[in-house]
Amino acid sequence: MHPLHGMPIYELAKHLEEEPSKKIAWQIIKTFYEGFDKENVADSMWHMVTITMQADNEHVEGKDRSNILFFYEYWKILNEAVAFLNEERKK
Repeated sequence: MHPLHGMPIYELAKHLEEEPSKKIAWQIIKTFYEGFDKENVADSMWHMVTITMQADNEHVEGKDRSNILFFYEYWKILNEAVAFLNEERKK
């Protein structure tokens, strides 16, 4: 099961995949930034980088790993929406 299954952003991602539209892409962006503000995104990305650099560190908690996976899955959906809007802009 997908880590974001049952969450609004996951449903929006499925809609974007099935029927791409600007409306859905913008809804994904809105949903993403309702959960992560600009500073929070930068902090989360930095946390992912530092945790990765310490991959062999036994002190990395399961919660940290879960949070990284959760953020990564959110980011992937945001990336799909932004890429779609960029392609639409080129037309």
